[in-house]
Amino acid sequence: MKKNHLFLKRKKLIDSIFKNGKYFKEHPLSVRFLQVNEVNDINFVVSVKKKHLPKAVNRNKIKRLMKNSVRECVAELKNKISEQKKNYHIAIIYNSSIIYDFDYLKDKINLILTRLIVDE
Repeated sequence: MKKNHLFLKRKKLIDSIFKNGKYFKEHPLSVRFLQVNEVNDINFVVSVKKKHLPKAVNRNKIKRLMKNSVRECVAELKNKISEQKKNYHIAIIYNSSIIYDFDYLKDKINLILTRLIVDE
């Protein structure tokens, strides 16, 4: 299994999330998501605003933590995801100048995924 199969790289797909997607917040993250039909999986975009963390070292650290959190949360919710017929493109944006630890981010991302996949 490829390491980055969960993450979107194509600009066209990422732009469609921000143009046509829905939005909610879970501090310190904001989420944009778009339900799609053509993909059989859930794909993510992880972003950190330069306005909040001006140093690239800190932005890259948060991105790394968020990507690892996403991988673990998707692995935990794999059964629930496969039961649902819904497929999403999800953009997770970090909106804080505070650098949170891995466990906190994992809890927040798990909450976001549960809210999207299980509750809807």
